[in-house]
Amino acid sequence: MISGLTDMHVHFPPSALPGQGELFAFPHLYLVVTTVRDAADVDGTSTGPVVDGMAAGSFPGPRLFSCGPLVDGPGRNARALVPWNEDLKALAFEELVALGQAKARHLHLLVDEFR
Repeated sequence: MISGLTDMHVHFPPSALPGQGELFAFPHLYLVVTTVRDAADVDGTSTGPVVDGMAAGSFPGPRLFSCGPLVDGPGRNARALVPWNEDLKALAFEELVALGQAKARHLHLLVDEFR
């Protein structure tokens, strides 16, 4: 048995491009990347179809860990979760925890002030 590689920063293509998620997932296996971390679902439609398709056996892909929705500062991405003040930061953190997505990548955005 050969150990696989892990890609710690991927973004799956949006579902507006049908079939692209499966085309994106398979080459990872071909290149012996057996695990990926989806750094953020940039538009909210990217990760779900890939997870569902792989779980249903519709297409092969690597083991997937998702960091959930994109959390960003104001004015950077129209679809990002943007906590504007301390109260909203707490709500954003609670939402990520509820989604099971409280990863370290998000914590600095919810603790530190935006730059």
